[in-house]
Amino acid sequence: MDCAADSCATDTISRDCISELAQEYAAYTTIPIAKEKAQFEESVELLLNRLDEYCQLVDLIRSDTSLCLNSTLPHIYAKSQQMKAIFERIDKLEVFVGVVRRNVAVMEGLVLKAEADVGSVSSVKKMLQLFKLPLFGTPKKTSQSPKQAVNHGRIKVKTTAEQQEAKRKEREQKLKLYTAGMSKVFSKRAAGELDEDLLTVSGQLLSANPDVYTLWNIRREVYTAWKQLKTKDEMQTSLEGELQFLEQCLRVNPKSYGVWQHRAWVLEAVPQSRWAQELELCNKFLNYDERNFHCWDHRRLVVDRGHVSADDELQFTSEKIKDNFSNFSSWHYRSKLLPLLHPNLAHPGGIDEDTLQSEFELVQNAVFTDPDDQSSWFYHRWLLGRQQRKLRVEMCHISSTTNHLIVTLNKSVKYGKDFQLVVTVDGDLTEVLWEAAGGREYCPVWMARLSKDQLRDDATHKVTVCLGPDSDVVTLHLDTEVTETNYLQPSSNGSMFSFEQSATASTVLTEQLDMCQQLHELEPENKWTLLSLLLLMRAVDHRKYSNETMSCIEKLTQVDPMRLNYYKDCRSKILMENAIESLASASCKICLRDAGLTSLHHLEYLACLAEVDLSHNALRRIQDGFLLQHVHVLDLSHNKITTCEGLSGLDGLQTLDLSYNSLVDVDDLHPLSSCPQLKLLNIEGNAVCSTSGARQQLRAMLHNVPVIHMDR
Repeated sequence: MDCAADSCATDTISRDCISELAQEYAAYTTIPIAKEKAQFEESVELLLNRLDEYCQLVDLIRSDTSLCLNSTLPHIYAKSQQMKAIFERIDKLEVFVGVVRRNVAVMEGLVLKAEADVGSVSSVKKMLQLFKLPLFGTPKKTSQSPKQAVNHGRIKVKTTAEQQEAKRKEREQKLKLYTAGMSKVFSKRAAGELDEDLLTVSGQLLSANPDVYTLWNIRREVYTAWKQLKTKDEMQTSLEGELQFLEQCLRVNPKSYGVWQHRAWVLEAVPQSRWAQELELCNKFLNYDERNFHCWDHRRLVVDRGHVSADDELQFTSEKIKDNFSNFSSWHYRSKLLPLLHPNLAHPGGIDEDTLQSEFELVQNAVFTDPDDQSSWFYHRWLLGRQQRKLRVEMCHISSTTNHLIVTLNKSVKYGKDFQLVVTVDGDLTEVLWEAAGGREYCPVWMARLSKDQLRDDATHKVTVCLGPDSDVVTLHLDTEVTETNYLQPSSNGSMFSFEQSATASTVLTEQLDMCQQLHELEPENKWTLLSLLLLMRAVDHRKYSNETMSCIEKLTQVDPMRLNYYKDCRSKILMENAIESLASASCKICLRDAGLTSLHHLEYLACLAEVDLSHNALRRIQDGFLLQHVHVLDLSHNKITTCEGLSGLDGLQTLDLSYNSLVDVDDLHPLSSCPQLKLLNIEGNAVCSTSGARQQLRAMLHNVPVIHMDR
């Protein structure tokens, strides 16, 4: 019973524990939905608020971005473009300041060197002290007048009559001493006394005036005679002393022709060469004056004899140009070295395109630094012209009536030396005798006469002309209806007067054109920039820049009126080139009436035409008129022509109108007597018509001209 009671009590306790445990677990697992719902709703509300804030922020960013892209950035870009030009000018100014700094440093060095060499006594006075005879006395000190005029930076002191008389006597004394010295030199030379005393006296005279060529010749006679009498060591010593004396003379006049020529002779005569030391002397004098062309010329001799490499010389020119852009001698020397070091095999005399690009960059720095300096612009123009046109046939004319064959080339050449023409008629090789227009040795127009058996006007013919096996063949056709015909060479790049350019060369020229346009914006009145613009526009695309070219010429006439006629001639050349390029292959006439021409150019391209109208212009003469060999009708009325020189020997000329020109004398028309086919001449409106007896004189002189129109 006790066991049963214990078991029952245990079950009761277990049930109570389980019930309590179940209640506690139930209480633990029971979720307070209302509280959790409140917390969840609060969290969702917070997230929604955050999302609204984020959306507002995104809208604000979007608005700011639109404002930045549409307004702020374009404004910043526009300002940056404006600043770019300012930055470029600052860069150029920095380059200019650097050049000035270097020039000032060089000048300070030269001043210090000059002070060390000269001291308180001038170099001229040092030279005069070499005289053993008192050729020149010490000038008297004169008191300066209170009022002193300044002329070209020098003080001009008014002297009294007494002072002028004293100076006159002093000059007379110097002249007597100089005459005595010259007499002594000539007497010793005549007596054959080629000794040390002769060198001494001539040296005294040359120290005062180193430009007496006769004295240098006498000194050469002395040293030439000594070669037979003295040893090599003695001659070496004597000639080295002569070189020292020459250096002293150069300090008196660094640009003396006689001194530099005699120095070159001595250097060739000295037994042991000293070209390295001579090169240093050249450098020293070029530091004194980098544009001393006498020294530059002497330096080329030294470089040749001393076997100095062209690379070293090119580097030397670069250094001199960096020191001073306005060094014409350095630019010129550079133009001689580059074709040797970097030749362009496709264009003899030119330089390769990579070097050309770097040279343009160098000269660009120079022209931006000092746009008014002409030396760098001359070099720039040399770079633009570093090509030679390949010889080719531009035009041909053939006539079965006259049996004439006329060939126009693109440059003047000598037949047999520079070229040979091969002619075939109906497939058969034909030997012809070529004659230059006007009987010139070098000419672009060449003529030949074929036999009547070769060209019959009642048959069909095929004539070919070429310069050789590697050149293009020109073919001309004739038949019973077409008794004469012309040929005009088509241009591959659209211009008869510009070069065919590679892609690289075209890019370089375009870049140079952009550069000149930028510089023109900075320096609108600079004539060198305008001239380069003119050349570049013609080279890049003359048709595209036709209007700009004429505007450029008009601007040049305004900024540089002293060269007005030159610019007018440039305009005439461009107008004629445009007119010639517009000719069709079958054209037989050209009209340049009232074009404002002041000069004629490229007349060789008119040689095969029948009619040429040049009336109502401003021509004063007809230069190279002998090239118009086939022209039948030539109208030159209403010009300013004063002479017919240039119109002689025109075998095809039949009608010539010279009315209303400036012909004054009958002899001005004499060249027309050599035009055998001339039938009609009009000279109305000329002063020669009012000359007494002019009609009779003209009839006698031009007896082969049946009709001559004159004022009554």
